[in-house]
Amino acid sequence: MPYSDESDLLLGQVPLPSYISAAAYISNAAEEIDAVIGMTYVTPVSLQETPENRASILILKKANNFLASGRIIMAVDAGGQESELHKYGQYLVRQAEAIIKAIKEGEFQLVGAVRLNPELGGTAPIIHNADSESIVDAYYDNFNRSNYPLPRRRVSFGEHT
Repeated sequence: MPYSDESDLLLGQVPLPSYISAAAYISNAAEEIDAVIGMTYVTPVSLQETPENRASILILKKANNFLASGRIIMAVDAGGQESELHKYGQYLVRQAEAIIKAIKEGEFQLVGAVRLNPELGGTAPIIHNADSESIVDAYYDNFNRSNYPLPRRRVSFGEHT
């Protein structure tokens, strides 16, 4: 679910070639946002238009606009003919990534969005070691006792023995 529309893009007078679909870039940018903040919030973030949620709606819209616009501009300028245009596209993408990172790291709270339980580790995979003791630790404990020091390995550079 995109957080912005084609009319919101920051393309100015840049003509879009027929092979570029602005809607696809907007959708891909929204998916990229969801992939990053999906470890913190339930995605896609669906917020009601209320005064309390306005800042959250606008920041998601800004990130979606900047990311999609920057990627479109860089795609249009793929030939490298307009270096200033390409720099502007890079600027928009960097700004969008900074916003997304701030949301992910909790510097910006999405008011009204459903936050995942941090105690459960978000949606990341959980690793569980069923053994009560690590086999590797047990191996080293068996050989690395204070009365039985491990031999030191000699390292020589440039010599072959």
